[in-house]
Amino acid sequence: ALNCLVPVQYPLTNIALRCYQLAVIFGIIYFTYRLVWQITRSWWLAIAVVLIAYSRYEFFHISLAIDRPDTYQLLFVLLSLLYAHRFWVEGQPGTWFFAVFFAAFAFASKYSGHLLTPVLLLTWIAHWRRPETQLAYPTRWKYWGAGIALFGLSIALIYPFTFSVSSPYHL
Repeated sequence: ALNCLVPVQYPLTNIALRCYQLAVIFGIIYFTYRLVWQITRSWWLAIAVVLIAYSRYEFFHISLAIDRPDTYQLLFVLLSLLYAHRFWVEGQPGTWFFAVFFAAFAFASKYSGHLLTPVLLLTWIAHWRRPETQLAYPTRWKYWGAGIALFGLSIALIYPFTFSVSSPYHL
């Protein structure tokens, strides 16, 4: 009924979606390189990991299927890990927000972003054990109470956020 009112150019839409999907694949490859380089500080090792990880031909067949959420999940998992590592190293609150935000998007894209929760927990513990963080709280019970409450609230954002994002995978 609505299709007769709105003209749709299927070939043009297909080309646009393929170009968008290729941009997502480029982002996956680039952020994989950035994550490995950020951890190892070795550009040749980062290139080797990217070439080995994405040289299988099945990767492109799966990722170029427009209706599959796997590529978006991989992109959001990589971004969450990238920001979680930056938070681990630098301890900036903004990087923690982005790590949790992208973990929520990974969960929204394919119901398995909750697998990032142990990684986020380890990152949070590493940050929370820093001396400058410990000095910010006068007593131990405030220190531990605030740490548990802040981590719990951060993780609790993932699940409600997931169901507020309209993903085609959820329909």
